[in-house]
Amino acid sequence: MTRTLILLALVAAGCGTSDRCANDLALCQDAGPDAGQIPCTGQCALMPGNGWLNILLWSGPEGTTPPACPEIAQSYHDTGFLDALPSTVTCSPCTCTASANDCSLPSTITANSAACSASGTDVKHVPFSPPAGWDGACTAANPVSSATSVTVDPFVLTPGSCTPSAVGVLQFSGGKTAALSCTALQSDLNDVPGTCPSTDQVCAFPNLPGFTVCTLNGGDVACPDGWPTKHLFFASDHACECSCGAAVGESCSVNVTVYADDTCSSPLGSVTATSALPAACLDVAPGSALGSKSALVTYQPGTCPPALAPPYPFTVCCLP
Repeated sequence: MTRTLILLALVAAGCGTSDRCANDLALCQDAGPDAGQIPCTGQCALMPGNGWLNILLWSGPEGTTPPACPEIAQSYHDTGFLDALPSTVTCSPCTCTASANDCSLPSTITANSAACSASGTDVKHVPFSPPAGWDGACTAANPVSSATSVTVDPFVLTPGSCTPSAVGVLQFSGGKTAALSCTALQSDLNDVPGTCPSTDQVCAFPNLPGFTVCTLNGGDVACPDGWPTKHLFFASDHACECSCGAAVGESCSVNVTVYADDTCSSPLGSVTATSALPAACLDVAPGSALGSKSALVTYQPGTCPPALAPPYPFTVCCLP
């Protein structure tokens, strides 16, 4: 699985863009031996574009033991099947951890001139909000000289995330055509040494017995010009991927305490606001001064439904 994840990450990142030739087209020109360049040691082919990876491909009937990757392409290899999903794909169990989330504290707290149950246009509302980025610690921001109730506005809970379990392939069989992908990612991402005479060419692998020179990309995509023979490659190491849906059943609650003084020493009362309620209100003695507030957050984790994704296809396009 590790090799495939590395391969997929390199493909998704467009590993071709790290090629010195791709980043500076002037380097692709054959400037001769005086410039320290050497001709392509493989074969020159049309540059497939960003995200494509040079590979050597072997294929044969299922049950055939694939050969070892050639020395020039032994850095990474993946086995799998071409063009059709295998009939049997069995994975180890896919599970999800409990959700994790960062509960946001309410940003708006209001002091009211009447009790919580009161309504009407004659009720005055004065901001008693905490400072931006409040962490719940005692704050004397926006003191109020007189209040009869305090309202804590609702806050939005963005669904948390769960971590999927590592899943392995227990059985991957029943494909018509077995395949082996070999590549040679070097430290500078130049798979095959040498340069080609044209800026629209890439130095691809040489033709080797039993292997086909191809280029690979993630997903089912169209082949680039010059690479006409298309296959879908289903890698065994990428057949079982566990993912987690959105969390359900989680909640956040914030217990807000208001104080008469500015050091959170003389409490007037507390009220709990939750992500499931529209607002929370606390009655205090009429005419109370509000000097400070603090808050304590409690998070109740939820669960995420696990899901196994179908085997991910790679597009393999080969030279004629």
